[in-house]
Order: sequence, then C-alpha cells, then structure tokens
Amino acid sequence: MNGENILHFKTAIQDGYLGVSPLKSLIFEAGIRQKAALTIRNFYENNAMSPVVLSSNVSDLSKVKELKEFSEKFKLENAGADNAGKVIKLPPGMRLEALNYKLIDADIINTLKFTNQEIISAFGVPSFLMSYETTQSIENQTLEFKTFTLNSILAAYKNEIEVKMFTSSEIEQGYYIDFDYSTMLEADLTTKAAAYKELVTNGLITPNEAIKKIGLGMPINSKYGNLHYQQMQYIPTEERQTTLENK
Repeated sequence: MNGENILHFKTAIQDGYLGVSPLKSLIFEAGIRQKAALTIRNFYENNAMSPVVLSSNVSDLSKVKELKEFSEKFKLENAGADNAGKVIKLPPGMRLEALNYKLIDADIINTLKFTNQEIISAFGVPSFLMSYETTQSIENQTLEFKTFTLNSILAAYKNEIEVKMFTSSEIEQGYYIDFDYSTMLEADLTTKAAAYKELVTNGLITPNEAIKKIGLGMPINSKYGNLHYQQMQYIPTEERQTTLENK
C-alpha cells in the first residue's frame, strides 16, 4: 500500500520515519526495571546478604563436604537471637571475616519504582485525573495539559491529516484542521460569563453565540441577538491619525 494513503501519526521517532508510541517506551522502561528487580532477587536467593563469612585455609578439596557440614552446625550453634552474646568457638584453621559489600543494585531499585505517577507523567496526564493531590488548581493543570501535552500530539495529527487528506488547491484556499479545546477548558460560571461578556462588548461574537457557548436558555429571538456590538467611540487607529492630520 502506498504510504500516501496511510495516516501515520508520529509523536516520537527514533529513525526519523517510524513513530514510537509512549506505551512502547514505557514497556522498554518496565523491562529495565524488571531486570533490576531480578538482580536483587538473585542476590537474596544466593545468600549474598550474610554479614560475615566463615573462611578456612584448608586446601584439601576432599574436606569440602566436612566444611559444609561444619558450616551448618556452626549456624545452629551461633546464629539467631538465642545465641547472641555467646563466645564463638572456631576450630583451628577457621576464621570469621566481615563481608564488606555495597549493594548498589539495592540502592538503585529504590529509585526505580514504577508507579502510577511516573506512568501519567510519561503521558502528560494531569494529576487530578488520577485522584492525586496537588497544590495547583485544576484549571491550571488542565491548561498545562493542553499546552504541553495535547498541543504537540494534535499538531502531529493536524499536519498528517492536512498533508494526506487535503489537495494542494484546498490548502491554497486556506482550508486547515483545528481542534476544539473548549470542553476541556471549562471554568466556573462567573469566569465564563466575564470572558464571554468581554467578547460580546468588543464585537468579537454575537450575544446569541455567547448564550450558546455558555449553555444558558434560549437565544434572543430577534435579529439583534445575531449582531455584533461595539462602542461608538472605537475607531481604527489609521482613521484617527487621518482625522488629526486633516484638522
């Protein structure tokens, strides 16, 4: 199939051609964290957390079995709370040595917790949508979500749709794709009313358009509801300059 007939929305790319979804990136990140967790698991399963080690200078491998049996007996006689404070008895040729280790992986795993917070951060989702408390207002978070998350994603959609679905003639005529964010950026009634009042008094929208946007009742059943209004003293700056020059 010709690539011109396929809508391929790219949010992130690695090779300059094929897009990489955030979900794929998260799966890759989760794989790294899983390997780190398995490292810690193997560390514990192989008893690498012991604080001391019982060493011997015996070089005869035939006595390895005897050493293992002695280690088990030594553990029973000296390990645990009941044996705390007792004198440790060691046979000749044996010694206890502190096992100095730095479990770097254990420190790393604490910083690699794969939480819901990190998931929503990867997708740029506001915290309040996941019921997390935040000091920011919902309105500010929603605005940030639109500005820093949706804008880049929808820009990719917009460009792809315009390039693949519009003809050259339509683009030259000014056709374009846009997205309506108004439902996301809902504010309280007082704020909305003040905003639409400003638009109406400056002649940017009609009273009926404002009523429709706010969703309050029926529109004005008169031609005056569909007209634009502006104060009489407002005149273009260019005309004002011409008037002053004529005086």
